[in-house]
Amino acid sequence: MDYFKEFVIPFKGLKPGGHNFEFEITKKFFDHFDYSELETGEIGVDLELIREENMLTLVFDISGFAKVQCDRCGDFFRQEITNHKTLYIKFGPEAFEESDEIIVISEKEYEIDVSQYIYEFIHLSLPYRKIHPRDENGNEQCNPEVLKKIEEYKKESSTDPRWDALKKLKKD
Repeated sequence: MDYFKEFVIPFKGLKPGGHNFEFEITKKFFDHFDYSELETGEIGVDLELIREENMLTLVFDISGFAKVQCDRCGDFFRQEITNHKTLYIKFGPEAFEESDEIIVISEKEYEIDVSQYIYEFIHLSLPYRKIHPRDENGNEQCNPEVLKKIEEYKKESSTDPRWDALKKLKKD
């Protein structure tokens, strides 16, 4: 069975009201997407699909851990992620994206693939700057050898000589 078939939800036969779906996101999920920032994770997605006559409302609750690379030291660590997103899907003569939260799909459609939305919402839940969190004692958890090298490079390049020349002009 194709792994990604579980992310395709046939909504035409669903009765009006709420319908719940659960997905477990692992390495297999991220392997499907080329050039993904994430390679693996342990992420749960609870999706509530609310079927109405003229539209669908998809409520995504995402929580878990993703393996990310530290922007400071380059080592990998487990980043906690949580996200709550709502997506509204309306029916129309042709498909287009009305806004970030509103999508129009063809009236002829009978199913929706939610894998791309899950992928995007997981990435949107990542912090802009990914750095090892401090431990319970407030100590750095980054690779100490890399932190030592960073400090050495800071000391070597204390100031740029071009800036020193400009500072001299400012004093005059």
